[in-house]
Amino acid sequence: MNTPEDRSREANELRKSKRYKDALEIYRELWDGQHCNEYTAAGLLHCLRKLQHLDEAMTFADEIAARYPDHNWVNLEVAWTYASYIKGWQKSVFLSRCSTPAERRHSPETCLHRP
Repeated sequence: MNTPEDRSREANELRKSKRYKDALEIYRELWDGQHCNEYTAAGLLHCLRKLQHLDEAMTFADEIAARYPDHNWVNLEVAWTYASYIKGWQKSVFLSRCSTPAERRHSPETCLHRP
């Protein structure tokens, strides 16, 4: 049986090779299995963000920011998660204000200034 350290290395390699879904599964297993540390937290958040699970990522980001306030990788992932959330929110507002694809291409300024 693999040790938590082996599973952590495996998740890290999967994350680095952009296999976020597979890595996320292992990171969740580690986190839920009491192998929760700042590296597991940052890796899990990274995968949530890359897979666009932004609502869950925001909740988790708040949790780990409070738990590991001095860890650089955690802080970077939290910042990127907030930025991704805001970017997604801006895009949804933009799309909701532009009714057609042509309007989005030819007059995006008009869409942004609509109420």
